[in-house]
Amino acid sequence: MKTSTLSKETRVLHVSPEVQTQLLRHPIASGFSVFFLGCTHHGAGDYSTAGPSGSKETLFIVTVGGSGQFRVGDSTGVVRNGDILIVPPGIPHAYWCDSDEWSYYWAHVVGEDLPKYILHTGGEFPAVNLPPSRLREIVDEFESVIALVAGNRSLEQMILASHSVRNILAMALFSTNAGQMKATRSTTHHALEKCFQILLENTRRSLTLRELAAQVGLSPSRLANMFKSQTGTSPMAHHMHLRMQEAAGLLTSTDLNIKEVAARMGFQDPYHFSRAFKSHLHTSPMGYRRQLAKTQES
Repeated sequence: MKTSTLSKETRVLHVSPEVQTQLLRHPIASGFSVFFLGCTHHGAGDYSTAGPSGSKETLFIVTVGGSGQFRVGDSTGVVRNGDILIVPPGIPHAYWCDSDEWSYYWAHVVGEDLPKYILHTGGEFPAVNLPPSRLREIVDEFESVIALVAGNRSLEQMILASHSVRNILAMALFSTNAGQMKATRSTTHHALEKCFQILLENTRRSLTLRELAAQVGLSPSRLANMFKSQTGTSPMAHHMHLRMQEAAGLLTSTDLNIKEVAARMGFQDPYHFSRAFKSHLHTSPMGYRRQLAKTQES
């Protein structure tokens, strides 16, 4: 792959509200969608903030030159070349340049698949420091995504871009340095990972917060607060999303009717199932199948 040359030009690419809505409703984009992305170059003293209530999206930043300082909730620190910073939605944060310059790629991402990635970091700030070879790969990938959508941010192009950014995030979190950082995580972070595993293993039945907390070894309030602060969502909301994602898989890969899918996923009431599905995937089960059929035809 040809190595990209990092431009000193700041580029900010916005996705229209109409396409944002289409992404949230699309069967293969709703779990992970990019709403904004770009490359920013700060000079000394430049300052950015998301305000007291944070951002509506998850913010993903890759530092590729210089250094900057950040404040995320109660955590403060410095990001340098190769550092990955992931800020969950709804978390107050600010960042500023503390050197002659600070360059970074970034993306604002939405979707209920994101807690999987956030939990993998253990809530560390910064999440990962990339080795030089992996950082070069990620610069190339970001440049390719920016080039892809620079002149066309249609639904189709943004679906491709979203999948590329998902791949970039996976490349970052599963780098060599990421594995080394994971070994140093606290007992609290291991409790979060155990929680996530329990949620994954119980997608075909309901769970209560009290039941989940008992299995993890924390009080319900402690678990709920910790999960929310690290991921931007609640454990029960994330569990329901996992169940709906599996239900979507059944709608895609089987001929089961809606009532049968609901029963397979542990819902006694198909209407309750349909409401939950629409709440999380922004379309009804029947609408999901119709959209999927259109996608396969095009």
